[in-house]
Amino acid sequence: MTDIKKTLKQANPFKGKIQIKVGNQTRTLFAYDLTPKDDVEFQKTLMCHYQNIGLSSTEKQHLSSCDRERIYYFLKLAEEQLEEYGQSFCDRVHRSADKKCTIKADGFGAYIVLAALHSGDMPERSNICFEVENSPISLFPKKLVKKRKPGFELKVIEGGKDWLEPYTSLTTAPRFLKTAA
Repeated sequence: MTDIKKTLKQANPFKGKIQIKVGNQTRTLFAYDLTPKDDVEFQKTLMCHYQNIGLSSTEKQHLSSCDRERIYYFLKLAEEQLEEYGQSFCDRVHRSADKKCTIKADGFGAYIVLAALHSGDMPERSNICFEVENSPISLFPKKLVKKRKPGFELKVIEGGKDWLEPYTSLTTAPRFLKTAA
């Protein structure tokens, strides 16, 4: 078992739940498990592949091989799975209560929320606040930002915990997400 597989058993950003809070009640709106099944080839964890992801020189010094593997999986899964999961999430939001609510996601769940919100397929409702946190959203693929319907509030809680704590630049929303409304 590689170091990343041991680490993912403890805190797995690729498996979780997207929560919806209506009034005082919180429940699971969407569950996902995209835990990587394959090991990353050693060549793909070399530092030369991570020079252009916007890390400061201090952050690059902290970038361990396990962190590079996590980043690799975020980039790979974003390309392969996000549109499908985003559409399923849109369907769940459409069937959810019409009351004012807050939808919270972290890890890869934040990517699912962002993909759905920017797909143009989200049902028009002005009473939803989306909160995303603890995710490397600076790496979110720009090509998935198609159209964001007006009326939704998006709160990006910058800064990370767990493995993202030393990488504040990864948790900062890129301009194309801030201006997509």
